[in-house]
Amino acid sequence: MALSARILARLLVKLAMVAAPLFASTARSGETERHWSFEPPASAPVVAHAAWSRNPIDTFVAAEHTRRGVSPARPATSRTLIRRLAFNLTGLPPTPKEVESFVSAARHDAQAAVSTLTDRLLATPAYGVRWARHWLDTVRYTDYLREDPLGSNKAPLYELYEAWRYRDWVVDALNRDMPYDLFVRHQIAGDLMASPNGAAFYPDGLIATTVLSFGFWENGCADKKKVVSDIVDDQIDVVGKAFLGLTLACARCHDHKFDPITQEDYYGLAGIFYSSRVLKSVGKKGDHTVLLRTPLTTPEYVRQKKKARKELDVLKDALHQAHSDLPTPARMLAWFDFEENTRTTTLDNVGGYVGTLHGDAKIGDGKFGHGVQLDGDGDFVDGTAQPGFRVKTGTVAAWFRYDTNIRSEGQIAGMPSHMALWTEPYHGLQAWISPDGNHLGVQANHSGARIQSIFPSGSRRAVAPHEWHHIAAVYDGRSVRLIIDGKAAGYAVHGGASNGQITYQGVPNFSIGARHVVDSGNFFKGHLDDVKLFDAPLNMVQLRAAMQTPVPDEFARAFRNGSLPRSLAAALPEQQTHIAQLRAELKKREDTFQADFPPEGPLAMAIQEGGTPDSLFPGFQDVPVHIGGRYDRLGQVVPRRMPVFLAGSNQPAIATGSGRRELALWVASKDNPLTARVIVNRVWQHHFGQGLVRTPNNFGVLGDGPTHPRLLDWLARWFIDEGWSLKKLHRLIVTSATYQQSSQVTRAVRERDPDNRLLTRMPLRRLESEPIRDAMLAVAGDLDPQPGGPAEADNGVPRRSLYIQTRRFDRNEYAMLFDCANPEQSVAQRTVSTTAPQALFLLNNAFVLRRATALAARLAAEVPTDGPARIQRAYALLFGRGASLQELAVATDFLAAAPNREQGWRDYGQVLLASNEFFHVE
Repeated sequence: MALSARILARLLVKLAMVAAPLFASTARSGETERHWSFEPPASAPVVAHAAWSRNPIDTFVAAEHTRRGVSPARPATSRTLIRRLAFNLTGLPPTPKEVESFVSAARHDAQAAVSTLTDRLLATPAYGVRWARHWLDTVRYTDYLREDPLGSNKAPLYELYEAWRYRDWVVDALNRDMPYDLFVRHQIAGDLMASPNGAAFYPDGLIATTVLSFGFWENGCADKKKVVSDIVDDQIDVVGKAFLGLTLACARCHDHKFDPITQEDYYGLAGIFYSSRVLKSVGKKGDHTVLLRTPLTTPEYVRQKKKARKELDVLKDALHQAHSDLPTPARMLAWFDFEENTRTTTLDNVGGYVGTLHGDAKIGDGKFGHGVQLDGDGDFVDGTAQPGFRVKTGTVAAWFRYDTNIRSEGQIAGMPSHMALWTEPYHGLQAWISPDGNHLGVQANHSGARIQSIFPSGSRRAVAPHEWHHIAAVYDGRSVRLIIDGKAAGYAVHGGASNGQITYQGVPNFSIGARHVVDSGNFFKGHLDDVKLFDAPLNMVQLRAAMQTPVPDEFARAFRNGSLPRSLAAALPEQQTHIAQLRAELKKREDTFQADFPPEGPLAMAIQEGGTPDSLFPGFQDVPVHIGGRYDRLGQVVPRRMPVFLAGSNQPAIATGSGRRELALWVASKDNPLTARVIVNRVWQHHFGQGLVRTPNNFGVLGDGPTHPRLLDWLARWFIDEGWSLKKLHRLIVTSATYQQSSQVTRAVRERDPDNRLLTRMPLRRLESEPIRDAMLAVAGDLDPQPGGPAEADNGVPRRSLYIQTRRFDRNEYAMLFDCANPEQSVAQRTVSTTAPQALFLLNNAFVLRRATALAARLAAEVPTDGPARIQRAYALLFGRGASLQELAVATDFLAAAPNREQGWRDYGQVLLASNEFFHVE
């Protein structure tokens, strides 16, 4: 079969490439210099064409149809169209409800329905996720170079641990429809850009430059000078291919063999990147190079961190309180209920103290029978414990009813005497009332420090006179709590650490009604009852139990033998559940806090001004030509500048800085003939499967010419005039009749246009690996839409595939099987393969099996009746259409042959998930 002229021409060019001399050429023919892509986009008038045309795109396509004698395919059905739009714009299938709504709207006004649907899809967060993946392929994005730091709990210094911030920035920029010229400038020189809101610090600008740190170079290379050269070469390569569609890096060793790119052009750009750095330093021979990590701490970050820490503190306090409310071992040391008395004594029900009545103290009415009555003038009761008494923490509790006109601050109950290391007369643990009755207080004196809590803080009365109230002083070795009538009323903490036990010199006294027996001005006036002393800080549950008299037998036994925790814990399982929930929530919040607010703050893999320290070119420098690409064979120094064949020879000198700012402005200029063409072509490619230029990364001489040159130029100019808006470009393309064609054409048209260069149809395309996986999650009802954050190590996590780790040296089986982009290089267009291992994956992999199980469960929940209606629901979910009679019959027979219905539906769901129709789009 004879070769076509186009194929023959390309073959001859490649043969010439092999035979080209190895030395650098110094001349370029006028024909090469006038290559179409190096000229400004031509102005092409839009000429009205056939009624088939819906917007200017169609007029250019229709003109070519007429010239070549072909006809376009008929319009796609509304069901086909919504599925195409949903996957193209969001990477997810439409829901049955969305399909039916669109079909209904399209019956009345098809174009209005398409416009409305397009606007809605472009406004969803899923749009940014979908189109970010296309861009990340182009800039060789990866999350990790070699190993997963989550496995060792430590990110090696050479790893791209902060790469995910760039990924999230791309998603956000696309969703916000950042003008593409700004999108480009951010990635080349975002660190040098001013914040759009006038802020002094612009973290997004730093994050965007991470693209220059994704290079594929040998981190442990012994030749560190070559590493720096390789980094610069990689940066030139990605800027050239991604933004300009040129193979600039081919001029590293010699002049480009086919494009008018000289070595001087290359090293003019190289000087810009040598004057910037992504490395902390060159490092020692054989060591891995250490990538720069730039802090992103901002006032907003500080505010968010404070807020998050406060939320953590609230949870910690809640957990502390919950623990405080749990029973703890507590032994009752003394219990005076004033029921067994003599004229001068009252018996302690627990043992260890003998209560002696002093002054005119007498037994009278109490809260629970008898109590002690004191007149406030030298009356009190004290108890003497056994020698050698020690207590580290404790609780004093009592019922009291005070009279008005108390002469002075009156002790209710406490341990005020002979405390070691304390010289003042007021010491120990005690509860008291103010002379006017307006304040209640608790006080603990410990290791040379006094803490107290008083209620209330204002002038209102604490409790009413002539009524019974309960007070408790609870001391845990560091803080003292005031509890009134079973409710927390005050809290005070030692200023410093204090956790020693209270020890006593001589014999410790327990005093009721007197703050200190030698100070006649501190006596209580009123009635006291049910005074208790414990050797531990009681929690609220224990205190409320201790307030009862008679104490229930269970509590009495528990108090006496110290087994209270077991008794109450069994009775209060809901407290244990509450604590477990608090612990789990606290752990989750702490993990999130550590991830969001690392000790050193958030970091970005940003580029910085100034060459790499200890390299051949530190600081800001023009660099010489490297003869043969070797850093040890240097030629003429070339000033930092843009390629002469595009920017001209009359360029202003780069006087300050690296020159990246100037480079960014030039690349994203409306006068640059390549930038708008290249991105318009990429967007077209991802909608149609092929670009108008079918070599998206190469607009040079060796690349393909455009199938529709006038259309490409018109789109490039229109794109610039419309503010470089990608969303407007999407809208223009998908509302065209060209895009809305069916994939079905006549045999005659297929023979005349076998590879669809004339755009006579919409090609049938298999989804890429990410939409296949995401669609499985979506139809199974498992998809987690959570956006952003560090990449997930586990491919089984039900998040969008964009958020699953990309690792250069550990590509998982799914990524390799379904033709994910190779993250070692800029990938403009993925390969599409059909292999037996792909089918085996769909039949045996655990991820697919879990989705099939979930799909079966979803179908059963949505259509409880097992029969044709459930089959129809499955088709609506997966294919956006109903099942035919033949498909219903096949499904019914399949399910009937299954061992049981549950397994049958699971297997049937897996068959549908593995079907060609599910992961192909017409």
